[in-house]
Amino acid sequence: MSLDTIAVISVGPTGDARASRIASHIHDLSPTTTIVGAGGSQLGRVAHHLLCDTSQLSVWDSTGLTAQVRGITLGNYRPQAWVFVDSWRVVPVLRSMGLLANGHRVACFGALDRESRRDCSPIVAEFLEAVAGLAHVWVSTDYDWEHALLAASGQCDAFWLGHWAAQGAHDWQLSHLERHSSNRLVLLPGGRAAEVEASLPVFLAAARIVCAAQPRLMAAVCTAPDVDPHLYARLTAMHFPVAELIHGTGASTRYRAMHDSAVALVCSGTAALEAAMLGTPMVVAYDAPPHIRQRYVARRALGQVPELLSLPNVILGSSHVPELLAEPAPQIALAVLGILRDASAAGRAIEVANRLAAQLCPAGAERRLVALLTGLLKVEGD
Repeated sequence: MSLDTIAVISVGPTGDARASRIASHIHDLSPTTTIVGAGGSQLGRVAHHLLCDTSQLSVWDSTGLTAQVRGITLGNYRPQAWVFVDSWRVVPVLRSMGLLANGHRVACFGALDRESRRDCSPIVAEFLEAVAGLAHVWVSTDYDWEHALLAASGQCDAFWLGHWAAQGAHDWQLSHLERHSSNRLVLLPGGRAAEVEASLPVFLAAARIVCAAQPRLMAAVCTAPDVDPHLYARLTAMHFPVAELIHGTGASTRYRAMHDSAVALVCSGTAALEAAMLGTPMVVAYDAPPHIRQRYVARRALGQVPELLSLPNVILGSSHVPELLAEPAPQIALAVLGILRDASAAGRAIEVANRLAAQLCPAGAERRLVALLTGLLKVEGD
């Protein structure tokens, strides 16, 4: 016997994709359980009812997420368990609204803090306080240093599943080992419309400079499934008509685009980790939120090494991938040209992919995910 209803709450396009996969597992394990949720089109294809669209929100935007969640109306749905994907910070909000009660069970997926570092005890303590008193808590974080503290706390069931996005790219790479020579520069300007609007004009300006210096190189843009294709068409027409717009709703389209390119220019986020897992040389350029940008600039002015921002560098704990924060197009172009002119760049990218795979792709992750969800769905007394 399983739960009648479960709610799945996700944030952003990456959270939407992950939530969709988790919801699919829930449906396979318990076809009679009703799934309601907050997410985007991918979760919407699996859930019985989408409460609101949170796919265009940023994980940085806690204010926007809180406002969206406060507008949730469950109607006749009465979830006995909740799944949070990149969204655990709304747990206190839902508890204050009376939607999430002490008798409920909760599973949380994703990093507790996108800025998490090895000294992450404050954020772990904040999380444990947020879920204190709930009937049962399962958690699977993307960072092994967060996992170690959670597992030692004794206040939740911590499952180490590695990083789901890394695992997906790694599995695809294992079946596509042959790498063809390529003269393509692929641009991945983000998964949300606001990111694309901010990043793509700068990326296109940088691509124009790079292609002028390397006439045989062709630029392409990989589009995001939940962003209006007309936005890409408008921006490329205005700034730099690229050779190709690569459309596709599945991750395999994105993997192929990165795998078959000489270099990728990526807006920091999941795509940067995917490109690294695929062994594609890349430059990460990011227009970070103001508080991150200010801290970065202040540390650089003091002569301190700026903190790492891209997921590959954060996870490995050192700078392996060039990353630029709020830099102009000429600086981004110089970094891309540096990779194209470096004969050892491809070899270093493969080395980074191997190191990440060893850290983020543990054996048996799928089995442990099923065990986690089976426990979440089980009705007490079964």
